[in-house]
Amino acid sequence: DLLKEIRKAKFMAGYGLDRIDALDARNLSFYLKNGIEIRIGSENFKERLDLLGSTLRDPRLVMNMIRYIDVRFKDVTIGPK
Repeated sequence: DLLKEIRKAKFMAGYGLDRIDALDARNLSFYLKNGIEIRIGSENFKERLDLLGSTLRDPRLVMNMIRYIDVRFKDVTIGPK
């Protein structure tokens, strides 16, 4: 289901999907081509991907300084390197 929603998310084409980490089915995450981990959980993929898209459009982000982006909660958490 996650992969289907990622394919539908048009903004993802610009970032690329490297791999999906499904070791813990309740806490899925995936990695962008640039190495940033996206923590997305196990439900509401479309809404969480929409939240990720709006977060990635923020001009204040410095992509090479981000280790992960957690979209499992209403307040997005960005972990620095």
